[in-house]
Amino acid sequence: MPRAASLWSRIRRRATPVIALAGLFLLLVLAFGFGWDTAFAVVIFALLGYQALVEIIDERVARLAWPRRSDDELAPPNVPKPRVWTFTPRWSVPFVQGLAEAQGFKYSRDEIEAADRWVIERLKVEEFADRVRIHQWLVTASGTGRHYEWDDRFIEVSRGDERERLARSAIWTLDLEKVWSNGSCQLRMSAPWLWEPRTTGARTRPRSMLRLVLWLDSWRPTDDCAQPHQVIFDVPVDRVTLDEQAQAGVIEGGDDSWHTKHGEGSDWEWSWWLNVR
Repeated sequence: MPRAASLWSRIRRRATPVIALAGLFLLLVLAFGFGWDTAFAVVIFALLGYQALVEIIDERVARLAWPRRSDDELAPPNVPKPRVWTFTPRWSVPFVQGLAEAQGFKYSRDEIEAADRWVIERLKVEEFADRVRIHQWLVTASGTGRHYEWDDRFIEVSRGDERERLARSAIWTLDLEKVWSNGSCQLRMSAPWLWEPRTTGARTRPRSMLRLVLWLDSWRPTDDCAQPHQVIFDVPVDRVTLDEQAQAGVIEGGDDSWHTKHGEGSDWEWSWWLNVR
């Protein structure tokens, strides 16, 4: 389920070094009189050097930004890779259908499970110092189609109310009502940043934390404004917070893996699994 904004961002990101290398090639040929073969070789070496430099910088940045559980915890491994979180969300179609119907949207279960509906199979979140890279594996409800996409989310101070922050940070949307004259009803997964104070010794300073939020967003033309959004689950991508929730009995797990669910058997509504390496 490609998104236009995400696609344009990727094209621009990948086109920038290509344009720069093409400019270098023309500069060497036209301004400095290099032969075509020599200029091409210089450009290739410049490209390889650029890639090596990016890997070295990413490694150093990831090591400096790697959060530790304690002062005694070892530093991250000496590899040019960030820490990686794997997130697997699941939800019940009857549960989501019931939420939407409670907002006044009537349709059959077949509409949610239509063959062209893309749903999240799993997410991977790579942590860097100033951003995260979110990888999405999507699958059609029928199971016949698969799609992969990724996008960078830079650390930012979120503004506006909770619904606005969730809407701006949405990474996946499932339209539950396609007739715009009837309004809009969408199931969304968002990845907003939460800023909260964190005390370390005698110092208290703000700290950013990524969240993965599944929520229902709806609007009807008969209302003056959007209806209150409904958060289904809100998962902090943060080891300390997850361990605190596990100790409080809110979720299960610990160390490098956490999970929870709501409902049992035929009353099951949703669940999620999160692990880190």
